[in-house]
Amino acid sequence: MLFSTVYGPELESIYLYLEKFGPLNRKDIIQVFTGVDAGGKASPANVEDAISFLKSAGMIKVKSEKYQAQNKIFDSLDFKMNLIKQIKNLGKSQSKLDPYFFKIMDLIFIKQNRLFQNDLHKTINSLELPLPCSEEKINAWRRVLEYLGLGNRGFSGMVIQYDYELVNRIISQWDEVEGPLQHFLEQVFELYLPWSTFEGEISDALRLPLVRLVDQGTISLHAKQDLPCKSYFGQESIKWLKREEI
Repeated sequence: MLFSTVYGPELESIYLYLEKFGPLNRKDIIQVFTGVDAGGKASPANVEDAISFLKSAGMIKVKSEKYQAQNKIFDSLDFKMNLIKQIKNLGKSQSKLDPYFFKIMDLIFIKQNRLFQNDLHKTINSLELPLPCSEEKINAWRRVLEYLGLGNRGFSGMVIQYDYELVNRIISQWDEVEGPLQHFLEQVFELYLPWSTFEGEISDALRLPLVRLVDQGTISLHAKQDLPCKSYFGQESIKWLKREEI
């Protein structure tokens, strides 16, 4: 159900409403979020799909036929991070396609270190998926990735590059102020998003926002040649990440 026809912002709106006024039954949620269209009640299809999406992602639970939010959300970026983490760690699901929501992105973009890919319908369906993906499902997938700050749609394709503010917020989840970059990637970032190419290097989707954070002075990256950890950034041999005080 993660490939439902959703746009992104409505997921956040419904979740925050449930957090404030829930638990609520499905009928009440639909009534709140279905407006008037051409003199009559608008179609509830988008709200229905958004509820199913949130439920499939594990963001909301149903108890006694009422939906309730699972976590306290502090801001929009916090909601996106929680949703990303839920999707990334999705195991069993009602839909065979659900666990492939980020795996598709990983296989096409991250593993191959490719920022842009067009003709996604053909490319995605060339993968060994349990079910075929229609154009409608792929377009919904693209919209949600863009909403989450993971890339931008364009030319019937997608550019995958993680939003630097999102990356910085994930860095803030690290218990360490500084430490081996390998530890951060494998123990923290991996909980949220794919990052490694087939060669084990940091994909440009993450490397570029890290470079921007360095340029801003938010973080610093260091070689530390004697450190017995994996190095990244090619010949720069970066092994150490430090959060800077601003």
